[in-house]
Amino acid sequence: MINLILFTVLLFCQDSAFARALNAYPGLTLQGLELVNEKPTGGKCYVVVQRVEANNTKGKHCFDVEAQFIFQSAAITKDPAILTSRVTNYHRPEYPTQKSCAESLDGKTSGDEIYGNDSNSIHIVLFC
Repeated sequence: MINLILFTVLLFCQDSAFARALNAYPGLTLQGLELVNEKPTGGKCYVVVQRVEANNTKGKHCFDVEAQFIFQSAAITKDPAILTSRVTNYHRPEYPTQKSCAESLDGKTSGDEIYGNDSNSIHIVLFC
């Protein structure tokens, strides 16, 4: 069930998550198409971001997002969930000494920009 939700949320957040390092904020509401077993039901669903917190213990540019899910299908849970951005550089030589959840805009998980404070040249896939 959680894979269904995360897959659906990933579809929602493509634009907002890629614009800057973190473009999610409390109150942000994203609309998408409801999927069950990766098949559209014809219904709509929504994700409402309730809280965003940095998760610096996980790595640089890592975040936890509490989100409320709203589905038209009664069979799908509507409880809030904590979604955590994933570490992107786990396969790099500098891991685990340096960890980052950021990717450069060209999709690379190496380079100084994923560890820096300037968030204009990176994006974070929050929901996956």
